Amino acid sequence: MKCIKCGAALRDGDTFCAACDPDVLRHVGSEAHAAPRPAERHGLPKESGPIAVVAIACVLAGGIFWIATGHDTDTPKTSAQRPPAKAALTPRPADETTGAPAFPMKHAFEKLYGSYDLNLDGAFWKVTHAPRDYAQWSGRMLLIRPLVSRAFDEDGSLRHVVVTNSLDVKDGIVVKQGTGCRTCGSLIGAAVFEKQGNGWALISRHDFLAVDGAFGAPPKVSVAFPPEGGIALQFERSHLLDRAPEERSYSIVLKERRSVNSAMR
Repeated sequence: MKCIKCGAALRDGDTFCAACDPDVLRHVGSEAHAAPRPAERHGLPKESGPIAVVAIACVLAGGIFWIATGHDTDTPKTSAQRPPAKAALTPRPADETTGAPAFPMKHAFEKLYGSYDLNLDGAFWKVTHAPRDYAQWSGRMLLIRPLVSRAFDEDGSLRHVVVTNSLDVKDGIVVKQGTGCRTCGSLIGAAVFEKQGNGWALISRHDFLAVDGAFGAPPKVSVAFPPEGGIALQFERSHLLDRAPEERSYSIVLKERRSVNSAMR
């Protein structure tokens, strides 16, 4: 017989090869094969058996503990994980501070300019009969949009003021706000409506209050109602314009004419 590893001759009765010193030998027919180690029969290192047993025991012990203590295996959903409840849709009042009913901007613009484009939120208007100080606006096509919308009470009557601004229209296309020239201003106007019965009546209209803004965008405009009466429009000019600090803000007050005589003074 010969050693199957190194080929050295073996004597009858040898249990290992003296040349290469293999492990225990066994005889099969006329050939000798090295017997595999017990741990190698399963393809695992000697130490893996006890570790696997300990790991399985730990898993089983953990499961028994959770069942015994009555814990739910499902993770409870927190309030942040739950889908939000669907909010009820209610009409938004024009002025939430006064609780006034929603103002019909579409009908107001149709009364002022003869039309209203829902997608553009405004109306196209060709300027006519401009006063002398605004003669350069005559004949121009503009898109008029609502800038500020406020409800107020005047001697027990519910009224509403709408401040508007203009966007230029060139070749039938509206020039996007903020993309005009640096000194391109916006035409600022205002209209006052009063609630009468089931509708709103136009009681005051001012198409040419001011021209202000930069890059085709209007200035910041806020509305206040002084204790002495009237509607005060506060203007804040853009910092991009070269203005002295005292010229960066101003106001225009709209006052109601009580009689013909007072209007002539």
